[in-house]
Amino acid sequence: MAKLLPPYTLCPLIEHRKCLGVCEDSTPGCVIVTLGKNIVIRYRLSDQKQVRSWSSKDKLSAPVIFDFTSKRYIAIFKFNQVAFWSDDSMVQLNKLKNFKFNRLIHGILSAKEYPPVIIYKSGRIGILQDDLASRKCSVDEQFLEESEEILSSNLVLISGHLYVNLLTLNKKVSFKKLHFIPIDADRVDQFSVSLEDRSSASINAHTLIQGESTSLISLWSDGSIYSAELPLKDTKSFPGRVSSKVESVNLLQPAAMHSIGEQQVVIYGAAPNSEGAVLCIFNLKYGFVDSLQKLKVYCDTPRLWVVGTVGTNRYILCLSGGHLVVIPTRFGTQRLCSLVGVAKLNSLEMNDSVSTPPSALTATWKYCNETVDGNDMEVEPNQLCDRIMKMRKAGLSDHRICEVLLPELIKKQEEEQITEFLSLINDIPDYYLIDMAVIFNNNHFSGQLLEKVLKYPLVSDHSSLQLVRSRVNLQTALELLAFITRMMDNSLLVKSLLDWACLLLDSHYQQYLLSKDETVIETIKSVNTIIKLHMECIANLKTLQPELALLKKGVIQVKKSTVSLQSYLVDTINLY
Repeated sequence: MAKLLPPYTLCPLIEHRKCLGVCEDSTPGCVIVTLGKNIVIRYRLSDQKQVRSWSSKDKLSAPVIFDFTSKRYIAIFKFNQVAFWSDDSMVQLNKLKNFKFNRLIHGILSAKEYPPVIIYKSGRIGILQDDLASRKCSVDEQFLEESEEILSSNLVLISGHLYVNLLTLNKKVSFKKLHFIPIDADRVDQFSVSLEDRSSASINAHTLIQGESTSLISLWSDGSIYSAELPLKDTKSFPGRVSSKVESVNLLQPAAMHSIGEQQVVIYGAAPNSEGAVLCIFNLKYGFVDSLQKLKVYCDTPRLWVVGTVGTNRYILCLSGGHLVVIPTRFGTQRLCSLVGVAKLNSLEMNDSVSTPPSALTATWKYCNETVDGNDMEVEPNQLCDRIMKMRKAGLSDHRICEVLLPELIKKQEEEQITEFLSLINDIPDYYLIDMAVIFNNNHFSGQLLEKVLKYPLVSDHSSLQLVRSRVNLQTALELLAFITRMMDNSLLVKSLLDWACLLLDSHYQQYLLSKDETVIETIKSVNTIIKLHMECIANLKTLQPELALLKKGVIQVKKSTVSLQSYLVDTINLY
């Protein structure tokens, strides 16, 4: 499950139409921003600091990229000149040696495991290092039609083979086409996909998702998302099967889409009410919006970049209001119980503040004769388990049961019933767990109840962090950290305790850093000590892993004794 964190501005733009693009840098967490035709800047995304910048009198014609194989930056000037420079030297782009080509260059693509690929405006491709030697040769034949113009390009892996994907526009008939050109033309053939509009809708955006297989995901003006596996079996296979439908973005306006995982895409477009823009992560597997973020200004030519390693927390960059905006993402474990009512939540207006979700609607099931009225939801002594079973039988989710029963239990401060409730319910929202941790931290309650709450699994996303900041003060956070430290010292390490400790540390980290109070310092030191102790235990267990694996297979290794089996030893000593 992916979450969008609050956006922030990376840098202002000279003009959004003149921004050539964003590429990944050699250093993780940094990007190369080609702001215009004369300036290139390296930014660190974590603190928005400018690491390095270059300027040139000659005009750049494509985004500057980093070659991971040769550890050099590559720039294209005037569509026919290529220049290289390294990161460890302060260079001036005006004094670089330029390699001039006889053919017009569209751009250069780079990947971490492959050498850079050069793309010509004619549609021909080649390995950059090989084409440098033949750059002055005669111009080759045109691959694309003369009326075709390359709009974008990227590298894609299909069935274990690397292809260059070209999106082209035929100016005569305003017709878009995808060309897939293999790097190794001797092993596989090239193919094309025509992005033809349907009679009832037109294609708005598309992207490629790479996993066990590569799929072409297309987004249409009626909100439909289609999926087609590549390579297509025939021309009629496009657009493929209907995967889902998107309603959170106004698709009558131009939109941009990019893959962010094997089952998720990020969509950037106009808001449904035409007020500002919307950025959302759409889950193709379950067919709903994982997370949504509103932006104040919509750009009529939306552009989108995603940087970072697949499967980790990544960064999304887009143009909004004359600025380059960064939206961090966080990936967590998908909990199916938490999906109940998610479509209703995503239809509401989202902002950075934390609000309690509205009450869910009670469903009437066709084959269920059980109904639940207000009297049945009242908690009576020794009947809590029966009430919960009856509510579940009537089709109520654990979230709804918590909303009905848990506030009353907390208000009455019934420890036994709260303990029973925690053992019966599988999914409790984080805001209830945080409230219970604050209340049960009081000496009036036993430590066993607080210990049970802290061992309950958390979602531990950005909304949980905001809840802790707003509902847990510094003193309570220190007391809870001290309690968690004692739990870690007296029992085995539980993941939920680490989640609680991380939330409490992240929520007040500035106060921890600036405080000189002895209580704060001692609490942080105790957390550090117990974490180091557990890390040493994990390291010791790691050394035993090979022996445990052999023991599981029934193989017992007997170490040979270093002591000699002989009862005596003969040696010669020279006295003179």
